[in-house]
Amino acid sequence: MPVHEFDLWDRNLKTPIRNPEYNGYTEGDDDFIQELMEACSIMRTYFHSYHRTELGLDYYGITLIPNESLSMFYEIVTQSRAFPRSEEVSDLARLIIQVEREGKDLVHFGI
Repeated sequence: MPVHEFDLWDRNLKTPIRNPEYNGYTEGDDDFIQELMEACSIMRTYFHSYHRTELGLDYYGITLIPNESLSMFYEIVTQSRAFPRSEEVSDLARLIIQVEREGKDLVHFGI
């Protein structure tokens, strides 16, 4: 089954940073991400670089979720049907909180 990956993104370094607390990427299976797509369609993001302002998640590419959009993304994730039944969804919620607390951004790697 295809998966989508999420990780901490430091805007200043221009590269993703692996967060050892989460043992690398946090993954979300494709069915879960498809469930979120409509709700995410109003969330401000960037596709592939900070020069391409968009809304929602780039299903096939890279989405940069800025710190100011993380609270909305957290609400979307925690209001999903999969939360809190799924460990990977709970891991994603924890990663969002961690990234927001550190003042960083989140990166989504689509399928």
